[in-house]
Amino acid sequence: ETPAISMYFSLEGMSAAYSKNSSPSSILIDDQHVIRYTPHFEGEYVISSRTLRNFGVGLQESFFQRLMVTELECLKQFRDNIQAGVLADLSPHPMPITQRQKAVISDMQHCLYTGHMRLLYYESKVIELFLLQAEQAESLLGQKLPSIKPGDIERLYAARHFVKQNMFVPISLAQIAREAGLNDFKLKKGFKELFGCTVFGYLNELKMNHARQMLLDTSCTVYEVADTLGYSEPHNFTQAFKRYFGYLPSELKG
Repeated sequence: ETPAISMYFSLEGMSAAYSKNSSPSSILIDDQHVIRYTPHFEGEYVISSRTLRNFGVGLQESFFQRLMVTELECLKQFRDNIQAGVLADLSPHPMPITQRQKAVISDMQHCLYTGHMRLLYYESKVIELFLLQAEQAESLLGQKLPSIKPGDIERLYAARHFVKQNMFVPISLAQIAREAGLNDFKLKKGFKELFGCTVFGYLNELKMNHARQMLLDTSCTVYEVADTLGYSEPHNFTQAFKRYFGYLPSELKG
């Protein structure tokens, strides 16, 4: 019954929201996100996978008004729809979660501040996350949805799942393509078009984010994390981590 503006990130799994007339108003798979204005909702939410992990931020309209800038066309259109009281998304279709967005989410989940400092920290990170979403939505304006056959989309998801399940062992592009039932060309082109990154870019993203979580959540040393990820030289891991996040892994242990 109450209007809501939601920043929603589907980290793993598939979920959907169905309005009263049974038409899907939102379907999200893993590694997708949306910003949505919902004036009201009557219906049900459906979880379509065995595991579901998500991260969401609900914004009051008074707070959201502070974030409205006129430089981005996507925000102008979004603001107009909100003022008209109609359901609206910032982007015409769900967007892939980027590495920077995942890093901000992780920062919020591992916040060490308390009291008012914690609230200030969360507010700064919500604004940062919103700007990252808005920049991404602006870059996608006018772009068509991926023109990939449904069967190939299923195979590309199988390829991504295979990469995720084998992130700690050496795998080749030919091996991934064979497991997914695609040729090398369709795998490389389709993966980039559907997920917004290359196959090995995705593998590197998995490794770096896993490394970051290990450093934050365990007592493992940088050397032990590098060994877990298959780096024979810790220095090579340190350089790869810095290229990805912009800071050294030792800074998380400081």
